[in-house]
Amino acid sequence: MQIRSTLNRFALPTVLIIFVGCAGLGKSPIRYVGDTSKAAELETPDGFNISPKELSEIIAAQDGLKIFTDYYYADENNYYILNAFGLFNSRFTARTHGRMINGQTGEIYNRTTETWEPDPREQTNTPLATDN
Repeated sequence: MQIRSTLNRFALPTVLIIFVGCAGLGKSPIRYVGDTSKAAELETPDGFNISPKELSEIIAAQDGLKIFTDYYYADENNYYILNAFGLFNSRFTARTHGRMINGQTGEIYNRTTETWEPDPREQTNTPLATDN
């Protein structure tokens, strides 16, 4: 009798926690948009002014040419760019560790200074601007 009571006390809450946790996994507002290999073909998310093709131009203006593929994710306001060499590539990792770019203005969020930086395509001292 005591074993059954102990089992119910621990098993029921565990099952409920697992059920609630799994039910919430698919409800993340972040969705996969695509990657740099298909940037020109990707659709712009609803409410965004910056297209995925423009997003790749912003990244190139900021960083120059890259060897690895960038993966694009988006929520209702921002893009999240993850360059993880295919490892740990998920929407959760993108949100916490990826580069955040405003989908309306193209501004880049600097996680170190916690400020928004202007769209690098409009600046003259970026790798893209100095190559021309």
